[in-house]
Amino acid sequence: NDAPDNFQEISIASLPASGTLSYNGGAITSIGRNSYTDRTLFTFDPVANENGVGYATFTFRVVDDGGTANSGVDSSGVQTITIDVNDVNDAPATADATVDVDEDGTYTFTNGDFAFTDINDGPDNFQEISIVSLPATGTLSYNGTSISAIGRDSYTDRTLFTF
Repeated sequence: NDAPDNFQEISIASLPASGTLSYNGGAITSIGRNSYTDRTLFTFDPVANENGVGYATFTFRVVDDGGTANSGVDSSGVQTITIDVNDVNDAPATADATVDVDEDGTYTFTNGDFAFTDINDGPDNFQEISIVSLPATGTLSYNGTSISAIGRDSYTDRTLFTF
């Protein structure tokens, strides 16, 4: 006979070793009771580019509003939530580059001018270049045709770019 027996809060007993457990948008940084009254406001964010089965665990207790008077118990035993993080296709990484060209000359780009690594592929599986801005002076061309618009196109061979 446990009256009243209404849910009161979640009490965090241990935090995950990897990733961030949050409540209502704020990272949880300490254990214990802390007015976690809405079970739908918990979120978990893994560390970027990490994944795995059993990636993280945390423990908690459920607390009711019955109190502890007369040797009452208002919290459950410690329970564990295990979080599996599925792998996803991560964005490839690149870097800025500077190249030199003689005045009135033409520069033909090389594969090395376009740094590229992809954590998901080994070896790296380059697919295409997407132009996000054009030079203010000079002409960027691909396979002999001037590029006049930004965006994705079939720029699949890095060695066909010239400036």
